[in-house]
Amino acid sequence: MRRQQERVQQARQRYQRLQAQAESHQQAMARRAAELYRQGTQVPMSAVLASDSVDEAMNRSTYIEFVQRADRAGFEEVEADQVRLDAQQEVLQQEEAVLERRLAQKEEILAQARELRDERALRLADVEKKLDELQAHESHLESESRQLAAMARRANEQHAHHTGGGASQPSSSGGAGWQWPARGAVTSTYGMRWGRMHEGLDVAAAHGAAVVAARAGTVSDAGRVGGYGNMVLIAHGGGVTTAYAHLSSITVSPGQSVGAGQRLGGMGCTGSCTGTHVHFEVRVNGAPRNPQSYLP
Repeated sequence: MRRQQERVQQARQRYQRLQAQAESHQQAMARRAAELYRQGTQVPMSAVLASDSVDEAMNRSTYIEFVQRADRAGFEEVEADQVRLDAQQEVLQQEEAVLERRLAQKEEILAQARELRDERALRLADVEKKLDELQAHESHLESESRQLAAMARRANEQHAHHTGGGASQPSSSGGAGWQWPARGAVTSTYGMRWGRMHEGLDVAAAHGAAVVAARAGTVSDAGRVGGYGNMVLIAHGGGVTTAYAHLSSITVSPGQSVGAGQRLGGMGCTGSCTGTHVHFEVRVNGAPRNPQSYLP
């Protein structure tokens, strides 16, 4: 771009020099034409006739021819100046056209860069927004996890009371008597997420997809629980409870006995949620455990 700007500047300067030269020649010829007009067209011949001798007449005649040739050369130089000026003007216009095209190309590239930058900024803002939503979601669940722990301990106590069981003991894992709470894609596992502990397993499928009991037990709670949304809590004995959160609907009620694989409700996105899924937890004496250690 800079090189083309220099070419335009050089072409413009040469054009200006030629223009000044042409104007100078034109002014000189204008003065000469005015002088000849004042003297009249017969001045050269009268000068010859007024000579005192043949030699003087010859000298004056030679001088007049020289002046006439000089006049012709002057006029020809003016014409040549105009030709050179026109040619240089064409060169200047061509160089300016090239520069204009390159400036337009540069502006187009800059516009594309600005558009790309704006698009990236929007994408970044969208990502940051989603990150904020997820962090808020995790923070909300963290505060309510303590509530769920208390509910799980109470469910264990109630289950032990009704069944005449003794002190709660964690049941063994390994998959016996267990099944997955829903069919779908695992979108998040048990462990650290967004700087906080994710205390369950997320399985995503279509809205309303069946969510079933992962193990036989007794429904201790079924209803709305803050950020967990519509949730079912089942006591299985031995201090083990399971929770099924964010349901779109609930088809069981507290105190109801359920078998493994029995429908509890439909998958949804109630409570603090970023997409249709079931949040599944396993707790032993109120403390969260990795659900995949229990599932087949």
